[in-house]
Formats: sequence, C-alpha cells, structure tokens
Amino acid sequence: MAVRSLGYWGFEVSDRSAWQQLLVDQMGLMRAENGSDGAYVYRIDRYQSRLRVYEGAADDIAFIGWEVSGPAELEAMAQALQQGGYNVQPGDAALAKARCAEGVIVVDDPDGVRTEIFWGPEIAARAFVSSLVPSGFVGAPNGAGHHVLLVRDREKTLAFYRDILGLKLSDYIRSEDPDRPQLLVTFMHANPRHHSLAFAEIPFQPKRKMQHFALQVASMSDVGLAYDRILAAGTPVAMTLGHHPNCDSFSFYGRTPSGLDFEFSWGTHEIDDATWVPKTYPQLSDWGHKVELDLIEPA
Repeated sequence: MAVRSLGYWGFEVSDRSAWQQLLVDQMGLMRAENGSDGAYVYRIDRYQSRLRVYEGAADDIAFIGWEVSGPAELEAMAQALQQGGYNVQPGDAALAKARCAEGVIVVDDPDGVRTEIFWGPEIAARAFVSSLVPSGFVGAPNGAGHHVLLVRDREKTLAFYRDILGLKLSDYIRSEDPDRPQLLVTFMHANPRHHSLAFAEIPFQPKRKMQHFALQVASMSDVGLAYDRILAAGTPVAMTLGHHPNCDSFSFYGRTPSGLDFEFSWGTHEIDDATWVPKTYPQLSDWGHKVELDLIEPA
C-alpha cells in the first residue's frame, strides 16, 4: 500500500495575476475553469487539476495532493496514518469536488504541510495543448513533477513519507560547498520518475515550507525556449541552465512572484526498483546552475 504519484499542488499567493502571467505566458501551462472553491486551476496533461492558486498572504505551499489507486487504498492509507499517530480528517463532498477527485483525506506531515491523499482524479474533456510547450509536459502516469521541502527533523520526515506513504529512497546529495551550509538532500520516488519528493533539514527556520516545485517537459529545446521567455519577461532567475548528476536532468530555476522557486526541466532517470541502488552524490550540479539568488530565505 503506497501512494502512486504526486497529484497536485495548491499555493496561497498574494498576487494571483502575476502567477497567471508566469504559469501561462512564460511556462506554458493551460488555464482550466476556476475551481468550485474559487481557485485558479492549471493543467499540464489530461488531469483537470494539477496546480491550484488561491489568494492569500502566505506566499507558500498551501497543500500537496498524493494519488492512490482507489477507495480501498485510500481507506488503508487512512488506517496506516492513524496507527502512526497522525490526525486524519476525511474530506467531505465539497472538498473532493474542489480537488476534482472522488475521495480525499487530509493530514499534516511532520512539518505542518497539509497533505491530501485522494483517488479518482477527474480527466479533462479536452487534451492538453500549449503552443509554448509543443513537446508537452511529462505528467501522467508518473505525476505532476516534484518538489523540495525544507524540514526541521529529517528522520521524522523520512518515516512519514517512507513508512506510511510508501515512497522509496532514490538517492542523496550531500553538498559540501564551502560557501554554503552543508546540506543532505534526500530524494524519494513513488513510481519510475526519479523523484517526486526531495527534502533537506536546515539549521534555521525558513520563511517558506517549500523551496521549489518542478515541472518536466518532453524536449530539451522547450527548456531553452522557456529560459528565453523568462529572461525576456524579466522574471528573476535563481539558478541558470545546468545539469543534476543524480537524476540526469537539464534545467533552470526561476523565482515565482511569491518568492519560492520553480524548476523547469527535461530528462531524468527512470527507476526500476528491482535493480536500482541508491547512491550519495557530492554536489547538486556538475555543470551550470550558477546561483543568482539566495535559495533559502530565513523567517
């Protein structure tokens, strides 16, 4: 019993119109109908809802949705969470409708990130089409992409996502850059996508719970074209074009209007659990990814 993929993100932001320009006009997402709860809803594939944006002051992640295969798996997950000492709340029909799902439960992870586990995603009536990303985004069946969380207790976080949600270890990066604090970043997968989740324990209280979220496209050229659009629009670049050695992805990082970052990437390892061996890498990037902005802002 485990989650099968990363389903969706919900963000609370102070400037939804600026997010709209970033997501649609620069990154190439497709705007869907507003949610029944007033959310601005965005698509990257046939799922009706992958990214939801709400008006508010937090300027951070509001909730993260993980998909399971069906109602029996959702009930089993609820029981596992309760046995693990977590307070699980069943989502009502209104919440399920808002999330474009058949059923939802809600729980906080060890750092207070609202975690929604759902089954039965709504499929959009029309195929995803974006003139800005002709190759398309890499979504279903392996999920929306990935994200990186900033955590207080690595072991508690690992136990929650590994022992209860059922994610598996992909690998580690232990960054020993002399100009920055040492970080051990843990990467975890729910399916063949190299990682749907990564997290790092940091020695101070961060301003935000999420460091970045990431979308993957099917063509290297679409990363370059997006980079040109970001530069032309004057959107801040957090890290320039570069390559990650652990997952073999090519990407750049930009900064959202809320101050958290996004990664726009192409290419990644696909994991076969029968043969995969987790490793520890000494650096986040083996070329490029020049850091242009502070990546973690203190509270």
